Amino acid sequence: MAKFCANCGKELKENSDVCLECGVSAKKENSNEKKKKKMPTWLIVVLVIFGLIIVAGVLNDDDNINEASQTNSEDNIINENNDNTDTEIPKAEPKTTEKRKGVFLEEGHYGYSDDYGFAYYIEGYIKNDSDYSYSYIQVSFNTYDSEGNTLGSCLANNSGLEANGRWKFKAICSGDAKSVSNYKFDKITKW
Repeated sequence: MAKFCANCGKELKENSDVCLECGVSAKKENSNEKKKKKMPTWLIVVLVIFGLIIVAGVLNDDDNINEASQTNSEDNIINENNDNTDTEIPKAEPKTTEKRKGVFLEEGHYGYSDDYGFAYYIEGYIKNDSDYSYSYIQVSFNTYDSEGNTLGSCLANNSGLEANGRWKFKAICSGDAKSVSNYKFDKITKW
């Protein structure tokens, strides 16, 4: 059976890989090369899991907004007189004025600058009064200078919080530690 060149139409010699008339390859293209490459299955699984984590975090942020709005003003503005002196910082015990349910920031948290003024820290406790254990938890605060300008954010996170558990956190803050005049609780993120 005679073969013909797909480009010029001339008859090809038997077992010839190239058309002697026009120089075009006479081999048939591999049908596998024409097919589009599929996305690997493992990549699809990773993307789906990542998407579910994001959705869970977004849905959980609604709970965090509600929890943040339930805190009173004493929980929100703290340490208005930060003079960075060598005074002893009192480690306040949490007050038990009312019984809360869910995950919340206990009263008695405090902020301070390190000895060199390079870092600002906020320490305190997060209480989980629910019967649900979380695999991830994060607390965030915002810092302000004496004029009320936002300086940065403070974050602490943990790889979980057991049901009816308590977490002692130490959040480190971004921004200029020497300029921090006060801080404000932002939110608790969990899933």
